[in-house]
Amino acid sequence: MTRSWIQSLLWTVSTIAGLAAIGFLAWSIGVSTSPDKVAGASASSANHGRSVSPVQVMSMADLSPIWQVDVRHPIGSEVPAPESASVAVATPAPEPVAAPPTLRVRLVATAIDGQRPCAIFYDEQQRPIVREVGELVDGVRLSHIERRKVTLEHASGPIDLTVPELFPPANRNVP
Repeated sequence: MTRSWIQSLLWTVSTIAGLAAIGFLAWSIGVSTSPDKVAGASASSANHGRSVSPVQVMSMADLSPIWQVDVRHPIGSEVPAPESASVAVATPAPEPVAAPPTLRVRLVATAIDGQRPCAIFYDEQQRPIVREVGELVDGVRLSHIERRKVTLEHASGPIDLTVPELFPPANRNVP
């Protein structure tokens, strides 16, 4: 047997199985394929003695409240109330104050060397990220670099990060 013959056989068997499944489903819910039964002449015999209520089709007027619902809003937010016939005067919302961002990086070192100081961060996968003043760190602008400290500028205000102490000084004369 050739490969194409086997593939043809498998397609034929799967098509027959699919048609049989559709036929069984139609039989189990009582759908008839004969023209007189489709028109409703003998609904009880088509459904093997079960009584079937006629299908009620909703009119377009019944569906109009569904069409008036505004579904264009972010997931998880409150669904806006549908607009009513009365006109409401819109008042401008106060400007929201930006919350400080949750940074996905941590400061591990600063390098103050001549004219181009840089800061070294680790991201969530512990990969190093080197940034200079003016560059973005996790979407926030790096504005100032000092020894063991950086300042990030965000709309909510400045964010100061410091390099954590690995070995805190204990009776040492270290600046």
